[in-house]
Amino acid sequence: MLLDFRAGEHCLRERVRQRALRGNDASEADLAVLQHQLLHAQPLDPDERAVAFEVDAETDFDEAAMPARWAPLLQRLGITPA
Repeated sequence: MLLDFRAGEHCLRERVRQRALRGNDASEADLAVLQHQLLHAQPLDPDERAVAFEVDAETDFDEAAMPARWAPLLQRLGITPA
């Protein structure tokens, strides 16, 4: 099983920009690093896609929504939430 977190370029750039503005992030990655990653990103191959669970990483991870958000993955794994 692979978790395939997806976020658009605009969202990723904004997150890097916000981290830089806060000035307290442990990561040294900046927009240049992101640009390099975007240019060299490789899509999942068919075998990887067959076992991947796509996660929309642009939405907020609000605690109340977590059970519903992860229910499809848990079901796929044969796990019944408590």
